[in-house]
Amino acid sequence: MAEKSNTKKATPDARIPRSWLVVATVLAALVVLTGFLGFRYYRLASLESARNSSLAAAKDYAQTMFSYEPGDVDKKIARAQDFLIEGASKEFAEQVTQLKMAQNVKSNRIISKLAVADAGVVTNTRSTSTVLLFLNQSVTSAAEPKVRIDPSRVQFTMVRKGGDWKINSIQIFTDDSLRKIVERDTGDPTTGKTEAPPAPAPAPR
Repeated sequence: MAEKSNTKKATPDARIPRSWLVVATVLAALVVLTGFLGFRYYRLASLESARNSSLAAAKDYAQTMFSYEPGDVDKKIARAQDFLIEGASKEFAEQVTQLKMAQNVKSNRIISKLAVADAGVVTNTRSTSTVLLFLNQSVTSAAEPKVRIDPSRVQFTMVRKGGDWKINSIQIFTDDSLRKIVERDTGDPTTGKTEAPPAPAPAPR
């Protein structure tokens, strides 16, 4: 009687080839890296878009607030009230009322023209922005037909609401207020004292 053979038939190796594991690992790493780079690009692009749009809005808003004449002063005041909020809105309304802005511009035939000499974003996120503007305001009136140029630096603190930029704070610097800020931060070397913060400067008019 023939002996049974102890030899087993060879079966295919069920293990995944090492090369496939390497390829799968590399592909997974590429997917993760692509997602990270895509998110980073989106974030940087969003910040850059917010920077550019807030800067453009700030320049436009400055023209509305500080450039006017008898024929359009009412329209400019109404538009300013649309993009000013919180403290900026309250302060602007008080200035318009106390100075009787529309009435005085019309009765004294005041013409104010604004040139934005320079402007830049100090800091921003996708929904907030602080913009510094260097302005030259040229003013004439019936009593003073000769052009008077008033340079100033204005800082807008802005927030984005409903897709539009709004100004919630306005700070106006003059040469004197800037000097006081420097002295406050560094202290007076002769006395060792530090200057108190300067009082808010009046809005250009």
